[in-house]
Amino acid sequence: MRRPGDYVELRAEIDLSFVLSNCLHPLDPNPDYAPKPVTVTRFRVPIDAGDLYHTAIAEAIRGCENNAMQLAGCP
Repeated sequence: MRRPGDYVELRAEIDLSFVLSNCLHPLDPNPDYAPKPVTVTRFRVPIDAGDLYHTAIAEAIRGCENNAMQLAGCP
């Protein structure tokens, strides 16, 4: 159940494309189509090498190394 103030945070270390839809769900019993406004905020933060996102598990380390090579222009 969504509530006012709920949010979704996406984190991407490289370029990201996404689609956001604010349309009526086919199983919603409400007969009125009254979409609420959606706010999208984009911001950059410095990448910290000690961040758990980068170091928590082997897959994260490997993924971040692959992203770093891609950002550096390596094949």
